[in-house]
Amino acid sequence: MQVKYGPLVSDAAGSIGGTTFQRSFVAPLVRSKPLPIRRRTSYTNQPRTTLGQWSRTWRTLTPTERTDWQTAADLLSWVNKFGDAIRGKGYWLYMRCNQVLSTLGVASVSTPGTPVVFTGITGLAAAGSVATTVSLSWTAPDPTEAGTSWMVFATRPMSAGRSTAPGAYRYIGRIGPGKPSPQVIGTLYNAKFGGVQRVGQRTFFRVQVVDSTTGDVGPVVEVDMVWT
Repeated sequence: MQVKYGPLVSDAAGSIGGTTFQRSFVAPLVRSKPLPIRRRTSYTNQPRTTLGQWSRTWRTLTPTERTDWQTAADLLSWVNKFGDAIRGKGYWLYMRCNQVLSTLGVASVSTPGTPVVFTGITGLAAAGSVATTVSLSWTAPDPTEAGTSWMVFATRPMSAGRSTAPGAYRYIGRIGPGKPSPQVIGTLYNAKFGGVQRVGQRTFFRVQVVDSTTGDVGPVVEVDMVWT
């Protein structure tokens, strides 16, 4: 059912007992808490394995190293699911950086790097034809900056009526430093999803720039296209 909040509670998200509060573009929703089903697939096994690994290695860090991660986390901006500013934990930053490095195939780090000021990605666009391939183009920075990688996430081909695709993104590969616009990513896309796209379907892309040495992350840029 839909709900409307009053003066005592202005917003809610998450679960209380058997009740879950969710957001909707129409109105907030209250529903029975869904039973969690941890399906094991090729998409979920590797991230779960590495997250468990970094959680265990966090326990082996010295107090000084943990303090360094907390100091680094305090230099960054963190928000909760409502968009409110919160204080981030060093543990969160340690897990995020090492998960990123693991995805890139880079060795893990036990100490945080200096926060990076990334150049924002502007003019990102995607174009794809089922008869040829798919590519990403952008305005700046062109070429991509030294020491960075652009992590590219994509969705399977979907109905053209879709406007968002939360939870459907999968990592397909990266665009390395010094790469000019545009870049063909059709091989990466087909290796992940297969060549099953059809004319008129929509695909969503998400690109995030990261520091290839420290795992520090920059802003996320999203774009979508319709296959021709």
